[in-house]
Amino acid sequence: MGIVGQHRGTGRGVGARRVMMVVILWVCAAPSIVAAKGQSDVRVLLRYDDYTRDSPAVLEQRGLTGLESLGAPVLVGVLPFPGQPYPASTADASPLPLDLGPEKQAQLATMQARGSVEIALHGFNHQTNFTADGRPSEFAGLGLDRQRQLLVLGRTALESALAAPVRVFIPPFNTFDVTTIRAVKEAGLTVVSAGVTAAEGTDSLALVPGTVYPQKMRGVIERALRHDYGPVLLVVVMHPYDFAESGVAMPAFRGHRSQMEVDALLEDVRWARAQPGVKFVSLSGELAGGADLSPARVAANVALRQTINAVNRLLPPALAQPPVDGMLLSTEAARMLRWKSLGRVFGLALVTAGTAFVFSRWLNSQGVLRRTRRLQRALLAALLAAVVIMGAVNGFYFLKALLLVSGMGWLFGTRQATA
Repeated sequence: MGIVGQHRGTGRGVGARRVMMVVILWVCAAPSIVAAKGQSDVRVLLRYDDYTRDSPAVLEQRGLTGLESLGAPVLVGVLPFPGQPYPASTADASPLPLDLGPEKQAQLATMQARGSVEIALHGFNHQTNFTADGRPSEFAGLGLDRQRQLLVLGRTALESALAAPVRVFIPPFNTFDVTTIRAVKEAGLTVVSAGVTAAEGTDSLALVPGTVYPQKMRGVIERALRHDYGPVLLVVVMHPYDFAESGVAMPAFRGHRSQMEVDALLEDVRWARAQPGVKFVSLSGELAGGADLSPARVAANVALRQTINAVNRLLPPALAQPPVDGMLLSTEAARMLRWKSLGRVFGLALVTAGTAFVFSRWLNSQGVLRRTRRLQRALLAALLAAVVIMGAVNGFYFLKALLLVSGMGWLFGTRQATA
């Protein structure tokens, strides 16, 4: 009887060790890229915000014409009524003339006719009405009638003055609410370009979230080419203050990052165009070509950025996935990377806890430690409680998580140790 029981126990032990070995090999050998190295597909969409009657004309002329010469189209977010108050009544639908100035309007109309720029509505007057999640907002917090009115007036003014269809809305400060989405639809707009944020009610809209500032564009492209995530979209969000020639200081909310010169941007674009697999695209071209600009893609990328490892850095650098900041992966790639990341976290936790359990069980079967199991449990309970408290206060990072799962494995090993 005893022999049979021992045989079964040994079988279970061998099975557990085999499972643990498989997990160890998978955690260590799992590739950090989505697919095998092949033909890269990095698509870059340039977006320029805050085009107004007062924005730096010389900077814009030099930058936009320079990008046009390189075959890099730009989505231009136009502010139609800077400094103007809202209509007194939300029922007032009287059209307003575009307040852009003759030279700016002519420049935009000419470049739009040549296909080098596309027009987007960038709010009404860009004023701050509310604060949404700690960030200023022109639209979030306003009622539906007011939001729809502002969007319709802005879109009508742009289309009338520039003789071009306007279907893209770029919310000022990249902030909006559920009511904004409803107003966008009712105003006849079909595309929203804000940040990488999942939002309710966007199912029938195309989403083109800004992913990176121009100063980091080249580095993100290099990373995308190096790791070959599959189809990747970069939406480069530029403002006048990003460039030294604007004469405007970088705002504090950008973390006092350095400005760049227009020539540096053009050189980065020139370099990127020379890289195999990199293409500068227009929004209309992406829509016409059936590109995936769905809310599902954005939601998958948001979920990837919010995985337990991405938030808490629970993996060592050798096992952590390469950063995806600055790019929008395909829906499939984002989901795959998310599950890989989660699998590695829990796989490493299982290996660590299992190893600690095996050593604890073996050592506690020996004479010396077997008599101190109660003391071990008390010390481990205190240690684990301290780690949990520190983690709750400062977050669980790799060393804390490693200590926590190791302690738990050792604790269970003392309980399972043979007499």
